[in-house]
Amino acid sequence: MQTISFPLLTNTLSFPNPLTSFPPFSIHFPTALPNNRLRVSASSPSTSSTITVENSTSDNSTAFLIRARNKIGLLQIITRVFKILGLTIDKATVEFEGDYFTKKFFVTDSHGNKIEDDENLERIKRALTEAIGGNGDGGGKVSVSTANRGIVVRRAGLVEGFGERKAKAERMFSLMDGFLKNDPFSLQKDILHHVEYTVARSRFSFDDYEAYQALAHSVRDRLIERWHDTHIYFKKTKSKRLYFLSLEFLMGRSLSNSVINLGIQDQYAEALNQLGFEFEVLAEQEGDASLGNGGLARFSACQMDSLATLDYPAWGYGFMLSFMIKYV
Repeated sequence: MQTISFPLLTNTLSFPNPLTSFPPFSIHFPTALPNNRLRVSASSPSTSSTITVENSTSDNSTAFLIRARNKIGLLQIITRVFKILGLTIDKATVEFEGDYFTKKFFVTDSHGNKIEDDENLERIKRALTEAIGGNGDGGGKVSVSTANRGIVVRRAGLVEGFGERKAKAERMFSLMDGFLKNDPFSLQKDILHHVEYTVARSRFSFDDYEAYQALAHSVRDRLIERWHDTHIYFKKTKSKRLYFLSLEFLMGRSLSNSVINLGIQDQYAEALNQLGFEFEVLAEQEGDASLGNGGLARFSACQMDSLATLDYPAWGYGFMLSFMIKYV
């Protein structure tokens, strides 16, 4: 039995009270600045990415103007950075200029206010710069020290080599660079796909348990994307690994926990509702992992959750009991 912690799945960052200091990222609200216009890039805007902050464009939100090389999956990476930092995107506009795009995001903090603190604006810009890469090709990452979470960007540069091998890698990454979509319609398509091709049932007639199986496989697809990118990140950075050995783990049910960590519970609920199912009913179809229920099991589960929350590359190992449930 092996349980894996997913450092990229948790999304628990929130902004405290404006008067409270809470590192590494907090928002307070001084007097509004007349025009806070900053640029990240000393290079010519025609050859590199630029990030500009505008606080005079809107009275209710802060505008981030981002110009970068157009690449599949890059817009999703940018929106993910905002989400991880606890910011809300009110609206966005996009313009294309050849190989580059210019996108303006109007964002607010967790209280619905515009961001006016210079230090926090610099942190957000630094996180965006590292995520999209200094040359605008989307070949960067956000470090834990910068944005409190590691973000891995898929790119062909992870594959060393030249010539034909590099060309093949470029083609492969151009096809695969981008996560699965999480809107209700895309989730419905994935669920119905698994009903027919994984569970081997007709998409026009399937019961709650078969719907649960298809739902679980669609969630697993999204976990695998982050699993692979996480392993690539650890291998590239040569991080030390932590292995936690325990006789028992009381991990509970995984489906609801995974959907919550992915931040798409509402989207799944809407998608299933349109198919005639209830998310809560399908979640009840999952059985218990039966890996223990004593004090040691609870402690081990808390230990793994804490390691994942703190972004440690940790693995949990234990014993699998095939024909019995062990009670302590």
